[in-house]
Amino acid sequence: MRLRAGEGRSALTDIPRLQHGTRHLQEEGVLPSWRGSTSPELYRQKLAPILERPRGTFDHTLRGGERTKVFTGQIDGREVAIHVYKDGKDAGKIATAVVPKGYQRRKWGF
Repeated sequence: MRLRAGEGRSALTDIPRLQHGTRHLQEEGVLPSWRGSTSPELYRQKLAPILERPRGTFDHTLRGGERTKVFTGQIDGREVAIHVYKDGKDAGKIATAVVPKGYQRRKWGF
């Protein structure tokens, strides 16, 4: 999976998935709290560049067994890892996004 310029936003079009998939970044203060109709575009502006021009990518399997492609980069100086589903009904959509911690930083090359 590779997202070219302009395609990163395609992973971020499903509003409920976008809101759910970014909750960890909200909790960490990387993204502001969800504020209704203005949030989707703000979140897309922050996430799409990482999906289109990642610092790195790798394959990963989430705890539930879902396969993802992970795109790494920074939002306002904070390192983030964005998981995009590779298969199933949500293929191509954001699964989750996190600020890597401890073992993740080492395992994922941060």
